[in-house]
Amino acid sequence: MSQHGSDQILQVGYLRSCMDRRFVEATRRTFEEVTGLTSDRYYHEAFAGGALNQVPTPPPNPNPDGADYVYNNPEIRLEVMGWQAHLDHCGGLPGRDNLWIRTHFQALVNSGTLQNKYPRVRHVFSLAYEDSNHQPQVEIIEPKGAKL
Repeated sequence: MSQHGSDQILQVGYLRSCMDRRFVEATRRTFEEVTGLTSDRYYHEAFAGGALNQVPTPPPNPNPDGADYVYNNPEIRLEVMGWQAHLDHCGGLPGRDNLWIRTHFQALVNSGTLQNKYPRVRHVFSLAYEDSNHQPQVEIIEPKGAKL
């Protein structure tokens, strides 16, 4: 997708997920179902730990944060941002068990941190996991008790 293309992009999204290949396809499919976007209408940034790995890279950093880039670029008509984490042994969150990941992801959702940092767009939070047959599943996580 190019922001300099000839076609007018009416709605664009952004998805940050963990790079774990077990969950990428299911996460993208769920994001597309929830937002109505097709795969060519959103930016996808994947790295170890997904939305829970908020380790800033100190300056000078030649690579901008993807979320900041798409949110602050006036040529990109961003309307929705997706944030994903997953259970079942995340390599980007070593030593963290499912309870820790679920609890901290829900706390991130409830805190309004991302919603306040990027207030002009809708936010979708998803938590991926393996079911009893080791098939990827994705659950949409809603804020609970948050004052947003």
